[in-house]
Amino acid sequence: MMTAATLANILDNLGPVDNEPDVLYNWAIAYTAYMMESAVGGISPADASVFAACETAMKAAMVGISTTGLAASKIVAGVKAYWNAIAPAFATIWITAPPLVSFTSIPTGVLTSGAELAFTNNLIAVFTANTTGELSAVDAYAAVASVIHGNSSGAMVVQGPVPPGTPLPVL
Repeated sequence: MMTAATLANILDNLGPVDNEPDVLYNWAIAYTAYMMESAVGGISPADASVFAACETAMKAAMVGISTTGLAASKIVAGVKAYWNAIAPAFATIWITAPPLVSFTSIPTGVLTSGAELAFTNNLIAVFTANTTGELSAVDAYAAVASVIHGNSSGAMVVQGPVPPGTPLPVL
């Protein structure tokens, strides 16, 4: 099961970097480590390579993250791009029996423009609290990861046979 603690720990272990390509790389591998804990019907991904296209999509969506004022919206765009890249590959990520037959929903935090705006605003609030509260790096990463985790849930897949199939959450 995906946890905010995993994402926070990976971000903390990667630490700050001073150039955007490394920032993009760190976010992509951190989110993949987080997704490696995901499960559908108790089945986890076999290995991180199944998320290569997702990492590429996330990095492309996050270009410009180092521009003042854009970090929150770029993180949201990256999360959405990652999940949109999962959609065509879901059946090769979580190999279940019977097999998965459809990917019915990306997470609720990036499903609509209103949800994306709320996700962005929540990240901005956390960034503000992190900078004004003089939190430790561990606490700051935990706060950011908590918001991202809260907006990375709600994805749904359907396990065959068709019809009707069994709806399953991505946990």
